[in-house]
Amino acid sequence: MIEVTMEDVVRVAEEVVSTQLDYVYTNPNGLAAIQQASTDCFYVHGDAPGCVVGHILHRLGVPLEDLSYYEGLRANSVLLDLGDEEVIKMPNRAVSLLQCMQGEQDTGKTWGEAYFSALKRDNLWL
Repeated sequence: MIEVTMEDVVRVAEEVVSTQLDYVYTNPNGLAAIQQASTDCFYVHGDAPGCVVGHILHRLGVPLEDLSYYEGLRANSVLLDLGDEEVIKMPNRAVSLLQCMQGEQDTGKTWGEAYFSALKRDNLWL
């Protein structure tokens, strides 16, 4: 099982977001949240990570094959299940950070906005 700390999750989130601060997520059909009522989040796009949480989890060591099983599900459900399946374990604060990032991303915010909003919400600053 992969075990990560809050610091690990924040470090990897920063790595992912820092190269794509202005990126607005689009699903495999090319639609962004602002183009439809909601955007289904896909953790995997073909043979690469898709949404911001998919990128972060994959960089933390979660195989794309495992992530593809959870397409369209919320991050907290995915992370709880991955923990139960002994794939990856992280603190509740890290789950909250990723869940908030996904939620912000799915409203059409850039990855940079999603990251900083998630850190501010619920005082997730380290």
